[in-house]
Amino acid sequence: MIVVVHLTVCQERDTVYGYYDQNYGYSQSPPPPQQQAYVQAADVQIIEFGPDTSKNVRNNFIRKVYGILCAQLVITSLIAFPFVYGKDDWAMDFVNDYVWVLWLSMAVMFATLIVLVCVPAASQKVPINYILLFIFTASMGLMIGFIGVYYDTEAVLIAAGSTAAAVFVLTLFAFFVKTDFTGYGPFALVLLMVLVFMGLVMIFLPTNRYLQIVYGSIGALVFSIYLVIDTQMIVGGKNRRTQLGVDQYITGALMLYMDIINLFLFVLTIVGAAR
Repeated sequence: MIVVVHLTVCQERDTVYGYYDQNYGYSQSPPPPQQQAYVQAADVQIIEFGPDTSKNVRNNFIRKVYGILCAQLVITSLIAFPFVYGKDDWAMDFVNDYVWVLWLSMAVMFATLIVLVCVPAASQKVPINYILLFIFTASMGLMIGFIGVYYDTEAVLIAAGSTAAAVFVLTLFAFFVKTDFTGYGPFALVLLMVLVFMGLVMIFLPTNRYLQIVYGSIGALVFSIYLVIDTQMIVGGKNRRTQLGVDQYITGALMLYMDIINLFLFVLTIVGAAR
């Protein structure tokens, strides 16, 4: 069972307020007319220090996003770990006897995700945003644990290691490549819809290891593309068509987290079917 979820929240570069968005990257609406004149007039006075200020603000934002992301992955691993290594004892019995816990965790996961995405104040107001993110992450960790029970421990470790290596390489690629991939969102969305449709069709087909490998490979490709796109949206820069505002650190961490989790699940599908 794979739950395919991708979070896409982006901010188009505004040609009218380009200086305001480019240097500070805030996601709120453009300043009122009286402040617009001030910003435009101030361009001449602070142009020498603007780029440095913008770079520092963006770098702090990037560090915050990846710090939150690391915390999410640690929490997920700690919750899923007992299920993966205890499958021969209590974990398998727990999964079989308390299936409702899985469905409850999925319901909580989607509910908190909807709140974080659809209510901007919830994702930007401390400590509500961190509390909701923790609940979402814990629910995801529980779901990963339930899924991991049905795979060999070695397969889970291979999938985790492969995912970590892929994330490292793709992140470096997204950081340093000059090509802007943030405009390829519609193309990635089409691939995602194909993936979802394929997953629905496979529900009604007999289990086939080769079909699972193909499905897992397509899924891994899709979320590898999304990882590059989302990373560039977080890093930002003058040549990025879309990027997140610096107040969207929860959104940025959530996007990367979902990309990595989905990538792991599809790699796990490939490894499990190949064994």
